Amino acid sequence: MNDLSTVKPLYPGAFPVPQDDDADAAYPKAPLNLTLGFDLETWQIPLEELRPSKKVPDGVMTTRKFKQIVSSIREIGLIEPLSVIKPDPDAPGFLLLDGNLRVLALKELGQDTAPCLIAKDFETDTYSHRMNRLSTVQEHYMLRRAIDKGVSKERLACAFNVNLSTINSRINLLRGICPKAVKLLQAHQFTPDVTRHLR
Repeated sequence: MNDLSTVKPLYPGAFPVPQDDDADAAYPKAPLNLTLGFDLETWQIPLEELRPSKKVPDGVMTTRKFKQIVSSIREIGLIEPLSVIKPDPDAPGFLLLDGNLRVLALKELGQDTAPCLIAKDFETDTYSHRMNRLSTVQEHYMLRRAIDKGVSKERLACAFNVNLSTINSRINLLRGICPKAVKLLQAHQFTPDVTRHLR
């Protein structure tokens, strides 16, 4: 990736160049035995430079899922950066690996840029299959943490574009469920009716 003239770091200084007096403290002394799929920096990229990797179905902007994305970004911002790659270092623009609907939502909200992680390998065919989607149990824990940090149930309902009773059922999802059942369910997506029947 040679040309980053139109993008800028979202958190400048997160990985600062060490000064002479603290050069030893700033970076590890031994090599890291891992391969990173993305650059460590999060970049703010203009939406006009992001090309979709797949055709968005007609009518998607009227679906409940899309309205939830718009509502969530409006209320609490974009939590997960978009994933992009620069297929040709010499050509302008980036290809979206993940986040086509979020880009549409950002445009609808009048945003000009989006936080992005830039991938190092060109694997659009398998990328989505390797993404770990939020399971129902993980969503429950996320909501509980938000409540513990002081976010109101009403604000969560607004962010997810659902009614208050839906938020209550998701927050109380695991009440009365034994740890063994939670472990069996933790990687899956399911409706709250499942745990209601288990209770």
